[in-house]
Amino acid sequence: EPWDSDDFPGDGSYLVDGLLSAGALSVLYGPSNSGKTFQAMALAFAVGTGTPFYGMSTARGRVVYLAAEGVTNIRKRRAAIKRHFADQIAELDEPPEVDLIGDSFDLASSMADVEALAEAIGDAKLIIVDTLAAVVGGGGDENTAPTMLAIVKAANHLINATGAHVMLVHHMGKNQDRGARGHSSLRAALDTEIECKMTEGTGIGRLKVTKQRDMEMGSPLGFKLVKVTIGNHKLSEITSCIVEQVSYEEAKKPKSEYGKQLEKIIYNKLNAPSRAGMEPQQIEVNGTMIAVIDAINVEPIRRSFYGLPENEDASRDAVRKRYERALKELRNHEEMVFGSGKVGLLRTNSGRQA
Repeated sequence: EPWDSDDFPGDGSYLVDGLLSAGALSVLYGPSNSGKTFQAMALAFAVGTGTPFYGMSTARGRVVYLAAEGVTNIRKRRAAIKRHFADQIAELDEPPEVDLIGDSFDLASSMADVEALAEAIGDAKLIIVDTLAAVVGGGGDENTAPTMLAIVKAANHLINATGAHVMLVHHMGKNQDRGARGHSSLRAALDTEIECKMTEGTGIGRLKVTKQRDMEMGSPLGFKLVKVTIGNHKLSEITSCIVEQVSYEEAKKPKSEYGKQLEKIIYNKLNAPSRAGMEPQQIEVNGTMIAVIDAINVEPIRRSFYGLPENEDASRDAVRKRYERALKELRNHEEMVFGSGKVGLLRTNSGRQA
């Protein structure tokens, strides 16, 4: 092309403006229970409806979600999105173009499977493969270059055949400091890599871009998972979650005075001489069992907070709101979780008392 050509990456050929390029390859990775699939479903809905993803414009088009494992849970998450955004969906000129494929394909060793998948998909704007591990055939090994290069070859074939951006949902390695699991040849081939992490037991987490080829890295994006009831079974509700954006900096801001007071109360009770020692256990938080290194009943803590001198002249409703805000702060600071009528400690509290 001529020297004075103005074509360059970022000229408007985006899938998500400032995050994902059109017709490119990306990986969304994170540890187990970090919200990866919730994020992938949120992206699928945003592209399928042409609505913003974390405030960023999307190029509307057809999405194909390859649920190579856990298709029942994917369906539940789809139902949560449909239920929560029902009014928004009703206002669209056309229904969301988000199709689900609930089969597994061998994309690492069978070009026949790759070609069959591309033919089944046809034209698309986005293809999400969830998870990468589930499309590596029995003879593949994520830790070797041949397997990962075969996955890259398969993804590029899908991109060329369908015109779509391909996103692979992937697991984090045992050493979380080293990022996504498997051989580095995959990362070398990526246009974008995004890490998803959640503060255990809080429902609050963040997306962080860890590689960009043609776009700026950008700041971390904060999110929380909001529970949605999607049905009932006998006497219990069937629930899933949707993603809601929150300020990541807000989640990490310094504790207020009431947050500090509540923290002191909790640590004093954990360190009380009358206790025989730490009591490791599991407590249920938002439907998930969380392992904690110590836990105590929350009711005595609540009573102590209500009895603080600062709360003597305040109305009961004002004190309740102070208590709830202080609880939220402690959840956001990745130290404690609250559930099953208890407060659980996620890391050691040695020396932490007022």
